[in-house]
Amino acid sequence: PSQETRGPERARVDVRHCGGGGPARTRRRVAEAFGHGDINFESAEFSRAFNVRSQDKKFAYDVCNSKMMEYLLANPDLSIEIERNVLALAFTTRLSVEQIEANLQRLVDIRSLLPEYLFTNIA
Repeated sequence: PSQETRGPERARVDVRHCGGGGPARTRRRVAEAFGHGDINFESAEFSRAFNVRSQDKKFAYDVCNSKMMEYLLANPDLSIEIERNVLALAFTTRLSVEQIEANLQRLVDIRSLLPEYLFTNIA
């Protein structure tokens, strides 16, 4: 789909760190069994480390560009969610007050790695 025709359900991507095993791996296998497998990337390291889901593969590939993959691999505690023009960080634990400012900066860093057109012309 082009940017102009991308609907609300298509303009969504979830990028979650897999953690290598345990409950995350089990959830991944269950999702794959029900036809909701994640999207694979040229970087085998990134594909092993992160579970990426989106109905719009092009959107997911644009989000997970080479610079974003590099950034996320260097920051494995991050998971991101994008829905339409909203970008959020997700964590497995609560953040302390001291961690909030640093993570706001990481949110700005992540946004700077995303192509501008992902946040424009969304139906």
